[in-house]
Amino acid sequence: MQKHVLTLIVYFLLFGFAIPWYWPRDTQLILFGVPGWVTTSILFSVLISLFTAWNLTQKWTKADMTQSPPVGKNTKSLTSQEDIPPGWHDKNSP
Repeated sequence: MQKHVLTLIVYFLLFGFAIPWYWPRDTQLILFGVPGWVTTSILFSVLISLFTAWNLTQKWTKADMTQSPPVGKNTKSLTSQEDIPPGWHDKNSP
C-alpha cells in the first residue's frame, strides 16, 4: 500500500512541474529555440513516460497477469456463452 502512495506522490509532483503554472508571465528564457516553459513541459512529459514505463516493467509481473480473477457470487466467467452475441463466431472468425 505504501508503494502505491509513493507512486501517486511522484506522479502528482511530475504532473505539477509539467504544467507551467509556476513560470512568471514575463519570463523571456529561451531553451533550444523555444520558450523555457515549453522545454520544461516536454522534459517532464518525458519523465512521466519513463516513470510509467518503469512502473509497468517493475511492478507488473507475469504472475500478476496470469492470476485468475476472484470468484464470487457476483462474478461472471469471461468465456460465458451467454455473453457472446448469436452468430458472432460465424461472422468474425478468422
